[in-house]
Amino acid sequence: MISIELHKTDYVQIIELLKSLEKTELIQAMTDGYDEEYKFPMRAPKKEPLSEDEGSACEEDVSGAVMDSDGFWSLK
Repeated sequence: MISIELHKTDYVQIIELLKSLEKTELIQAMTDGYDEEYKFPMRAPKKEPLSEDEGSACEEDVSGAVMDSDGFWSLK
């Protein structure tokens, strides 16, 4: 058995296309294995370790920053 992840809108469009082509055996095969409650797995982003070689905002000199009348900071 082949397992393909489809969003519901894509699934409905495929079924409609198969109906227009009168492919009842394919429609039956797709509807038998479809689970509406299935949730796509969410993949967590890979965490990269921080490096001591990379710069940090706390190391930068921001003594030249000024705040404007709207409260936004900018560098000179």
